[in-house]
Amino acid sequence: MSAASIELETVTVSVQDGAATVLLNRPDTMNAWNQQFGVDCSRRCRRSRATRMCAAVVITGAGRGFSSGADLKDFSGATDPRWPP
Repeated sequence: MSAASIELETVTVSVQDGAATVLLNRPDTMNAWNQQFGVDCSRRCRRSRATRMCAAVVITGAGRGFSSGADLKDFSGATDPRWPP
């Protein structure tokens, strides 16, 4: 049984026995998606796929809600040409 865990700014990813668990970790906004949130999720998913560490992914949310959707406060006026990653 092997386990690995990575904590990023907005998500925590743990991999154990071929299954990755992605914890959306912005409970103060009910896990609303902002730009950093998308970057963190995308990086972890690409890395897991590239290293073939997992065969399944479970996504869950911290706090009282899974995800409230887009964080409109963060996305308004976004001009980053790299978005989405």
